[in-house]
Amino acid sequence: MIYTFAQLPPRDLSSQDFPDNTIALNITRSVNGQPSDALLSQADIMAFTQRAWRLSPKHANDAKLILATYVVPGRGRLILGAFRFGRQYEHPGGDCFVRSPYPKDEDRCIFLAEPAEAEIWRKYVGHYLPLTKKGEANPVRYYDTDEEN
Repeated sequence: MIYTFAQLPPRDLSSQDFPDNTIALNITRSVNGQPSDALLSQADIMAFTQRAWRLSPKHANDAKLILATYVVPGRGRLILGAFRFGRQYEHPGGDCFVRSPYPKDEDRCIFLAEPAEAEIWRKYVGHYLPLTKKGEANPVRYYDTDEEN
């Protein structure tokens, strides 16, 4: 399944643009580790997104959408991919994340992702997340519909 990027020019999203609780994961390091002439596929972006992350269980268990982002210097976080949790049927009612089985990453969570619907992909991919405040360098951002960030 291949989706295209949203129509240009990209726009800046606000926290009100997320109808579901959303997690945005910064995959810039993984992207920058690829050869400079490499074209990333949706599968590459999804693989970078599924790696082990330190997450807040309070926020992570309620999340419905995962966004993969890339930091564009001087501009902010560009959304490269939109994903849903894969195999949710195995974890009804939450707990879509599991503890990493690797000893060096035991405090991290992993999950299986699947591409979000084409409508969601078009709505978010190719646009920018709300800018962060100075000093907020956490690679994980939460956008909760129930509370103010």
